[in-house]
Amino acid sequence: MPDRQDVSPDGGAIRTPFSIDLEREELYLALTNTTSDLSTNSLIVLDARTGALKWREPLVPNRAPSGDFTRMGPLFRTQVAGQPRNLVAMASKDGILQVLDRDTHGPLYNTSVSSRGNAVPQKAQPGGLSGLQWNGPAYSPDTGLLYVPTGDGNSPGWLTAVDAATGDVKWTYQATHPMLAPVTTTAG
Repeated sequence: MPDRQDVSPDGGAIRTPFSIDLEREELYLALTNTTSDLSTNSLIVLDARTGALKWREPLVPNRAPSGDFTRMGPLFRTQVAGQPRNLVAMASKDGILQVLDRDTHGPLYNTSVSSRGNAVPQKAQPGGLSGLQWNGPAYSPDTGLLYVPTGDGNSPGWLTAVDAATGDVKWTYQATHPMLAPVTTTAG
């Protein structure tokens, strides 16, 4: 982890399981709780054997307090503009799916997966439990899609399919019940 001078006592929580790249021996984690520190609301990558910081990418500086990146997503490889890319998907409480390149450490795209059309515009955050609190995205190499469940407490949830290479939303499905758990992709 970063040294103590780099971590504020008012933030930097780790709320979800990690993702690990066994080949690179890298541990990926989402550090949440917005503060003025560079390390909060960031993707943190550690050496899996030593725990040393390899790199970090602040995801959204000065993000609203309810927009924590709480969900570490899948590590995956896909073709982007005809080139193979090593990527990681992150998800936030405010319903933003962010995909980063694990080689360049830069963002590839941000996609909103919790905005829904409304006949009468209203100012509101996604809600108390928001976009992605506990439920992480899943990737299918067969379809090339990220499947992102979102929910807000007792409200019906949504499953959004996002093109993993471009960030384009391919389809959405409104569930009859909340979607508060991760999804899993299978071959059938």
